[in-house]
Amino acid sequence: MENDPSVPRFSIVLPTHDRADVIAFAIRSALRQTEGDFELLIAGDGCTDRTAEVVASFDDRRIRWFDLPKAPGIGYANRNAVLREARGRYVAYLAHDDLWFPDHLERLGALLDETGAEFAYSRGLAVDIDGRITPYWYNLQIPQHAHELSRTNSLITICTVVHTRASLDRYGYWDETLLRAADKELWHRMLTNGDFENLAFLSEPTALHFVADWRNTRSHRALAHLKGWLIGGMLRTALPPILRLPVREGETQQETAWARLSANPEAHVREMRRGVIQFQDALLWQSQTPAGFVGLRLGLGLAATLDRLYAATRWIASAKLRKHRRTLLDRMRTLEARRAASRHRRASGPTTGV
Repeated sequence: MENDPSVPRFSIVLPTHDRADVIAFAIRSALRQTEGDFELLIAGDGCTDRTAEVVASFDDRRIRWFDLPKAPGIGYANRNAVLREARGRYVAYLAHDDLWFPDHLERLGALLDETGAEFAYSRGLAVDIDGRITPYWYNLQIPQHAHELSRTNSLITICTVVHTRASLDRYGYWDETLLRAADKELWHRMLTNGDFENLAFLSEPTALHFVADWRNTRSHRALAHLKGWLIGGMLRTALPPILRLPVREGETQQETAWARLSANPEAHVREMRRGVIQFQDALLWQSQTPAGFVGLRLGLGLAATLDRLYAATRWIASAKLRKHRRTLLDRMRTLEARRAASRHRRASGPTTGV
């Protein structure tokens, strides 16, 4: 099947619900990939706006539009419906409000080819509501980070993930019974069953991840501004200009980012990757002195504590969220227990009779 010229190398799954204002930029970032051997499967999850019209405006035979009724929660059932139509060797995901760098598929496809891994992801770049672009420091090849995934603490966004199509048949599809966080459960299930040896990580960024519209509430904005105040001094001195997205009246962040990216893609991506290295080095330099180290840890620690308090407040206020989290953790613990038992059996070796 791999040698069949009618089978694309990649199947891109783009789930969407009522974001006609930004989905065109996500589609453009897919169509302008340096790796062009793909099909783009757009899963409309009960769209009631102009999404279908926006999709139809692209004249590209690689695009397939699925106008599906609204599925429960975030629409995981519709992702599965589209995935069962996928023909590619690799599956990549793109959110309707995120953007890929032009070499996203090329770089991650090459990584999977070279390593033989089933699951690969790149470093994500998060764009906050004030336009600050910061990298995710999350590497599942570090045991502590892998452990955090088992506790549902994941900093992998779907726009940075590529996995083999065969892994869905091996480990299962998206869990349709979950209303949210099914990505964390799926990544954990794939990687735990592969004992984290089926994993590859690209440390360079290949995608921009924006705050989801459903998350952009008044309380989220207040929290973001408070966190910005806590670490604002650090970001002002350490964050290079290339990692600052200007706020323009009447434009979405995606429109502004796409204008910068599409003008000179190769040069802009190169400068953003250099900017990430400069930012990391600036923080490491700042932490060399005791005062700088304490200040850095204090600012980041307080910001992380605010995130946890915000999540805990929502958890306490909602019985549905509490039940969902218990279900999610129970499933992950079961997988972790099976993984531990399997490793113990392998370490013990075969038993022999007397």
